[in-house]
Amino acid sequence: MTNRSIVLTIVLAFDAAVVTYLASLIAGALR
Repeated sequence: MTNRSIVLTIVLAFDAAVVTYLASLIAGALR
C-alpha cells in the first residue's frame, strides 16, 4: 500500500463515520 491509498482509506472511513453520525442526528430530530 502506498501512502496515498492509506490516506484515502482513512478519509473514506472518516466520511462513512460522519455520514452515519449525521444520519442518526437527522433520525433523532425527525422522531
